[in-house]
Amino acid sequence: MIEYLRLAFGTFCVLLPGIAVSRALRTRSASAMFAWSLACVFVAWLVVFALHRSIHLAVVVLAVITIAALIAGHGGRTESIARAPVWLFGILLGLLLWHVASPVVGDGLFHEARVRKLVDLTSLHLRTVDEFKDGGLHPGYAFPLWHG
Repeated sequence: MIEYLRLAFGTFCVLLPGIAVSRALRTRSASAMFAWSLACVFVAWLVVFALHRSIHLAVVVLAVITIAALIAGHGGRTESIARAPVWLFGILLGLLLWHVASPVVGDGLFHEARVRKLVDLTSLHLRTVDEFKDGGLHPGYAFPLWHG
């Protein structure tokens, strides 16, 4: 049960900046909120890699974006009651899909190890996330938004 709460909290933390930006720009559709959330995550990872810092900086950047958007949009508005069933359906679907997900095997283990490496390192640099001592970096990991 704790994993579900952690997953829900993490999802909320990633979506919150996009929701705040979307409200500030008065584009309140779910697709706009999701798109702005991805844009905010992109900016956060861009700052992390540009400054060669840890993943904790991404959390700070997302918090700054959220606060700035709430201030710009006069944040005190509440979510429409009509959207509550959609949120509840999404949470229920996530809980049901969690149980049918298979264990990580094959290439998934490599990708999971890569994510752990990105999280555990204190400095993200193209040389620190390299697979081999003198090898090259896979282009998909040069800017790992997917792993973010």
